Amino acid sequence: MRSAVFAFALVLLAGCVQTPSRVITATAYDRNAFSDWVDTDDDCQNTRAEMLIKASTKPVELRPSGCTVD
Repeated sequence: MRSAVFAFALVLLAGCVQTPSRVITATAYDRNAFSDWVDTDDDCQNTRAEMLIKASTKPVELRPSGCTVD
């Protein structure tokens, strides 16, 4: 009896599963697509540089201007 109930439950669940209507494929990373970084606090380091500095696990080297992570 249990196996029949289990099989019936599986049939019911299978009817509830939806298949995606479209397939999403990954594309190659294009750095140029992310060229509009902003400097919201006007310290010459844009958001990208500030996040790299905060997330780095070792000392960060900056370019001579001090604004860009090297």
